[in-house]
Amino acid sequence: MVAMLRRANRLRDRPEFYNTLSNTCTTNIVRHLNEVSDRRVPWWNPSVLFPGYSDRLAQALGLIDSPFSVETDRESFEIGEVVREAIDDPGFSRRIREG
Repeated sequence: MVAMLRRANRLRDRPEFYNTLSNTCTTNIVRHLNEVSDRRVPWWNPSVLFPGYSDRLAQALGLIDSPFSVETDRESFEIGEVVREAIDDPGFSRRIREG
C-alpha cells in the first residue's frame, strides 16, 4: 500500500500518459501486486488487458475472499442505482456504503 501511495504522489509531480496495453488502472494494480505477492500475474494476461475479466482472475488467484461465484459477487457489489441517487450528496461516500 505504501508503494502505491508513493507512486500516486510521484504522479502528481510527473504525470504519465495512459496506454491501453501498459499503463492502465489494472496494469498498475498488477504491477504493485507483483511487487508484494508471490503470486505473479503477467501484465499481458487477457484478464489484465481486458479489465472486465479481472475480477475472475483475482478470484482464481484467491485475491477476492468470497465463497460466491463472480456473477453473484458482481450483482452484490453493483452500486449503480445507489450511485445515481447519491451523486450530488455531500455524504456520497457514506451513502454508497449503506447498502
